[in-house]
Amino acid sequence: MRRRAELAGAGENKPVFDPDGQALMYLRVMADGHIFNVKTDPAEQLAGKDTPEEILKLAIDVERDSVAFYVGLTEAVTDKAGKERVTDIVREEISHVAILQHKLETL
Repeated sequence: MRRRAELAGAGENKPVFDPDGQALMYLRVMADGHIFNVKTDPAEQLAGKDTPEEILKLAIDVERDSVAFYVGLTEAVTDKAGKERVTDIVREEISHVAILQHKLETL
């Protein structure tokens, strides 16, 4: 959440031609409704996931969605607004996928 706050307003200088703001709207929908949805109860997401394998697969899917979101964000953020920080987040999220995948493979 701290990083999200740091990047608030990052899209003010649009480096990509997007006259209708569709790219930023897409990113906003992804962030608010899917990846960072604080209204979703994690217990509901885990309902029916009874094995460690199922839980790890869900976690990997969430991390992959996060990677996709941040990769998209790099296209909407200027260097001045913190593109380097977003790229760092992408690397971090990719490492999470790798860690979870390794755990899954070692079950």
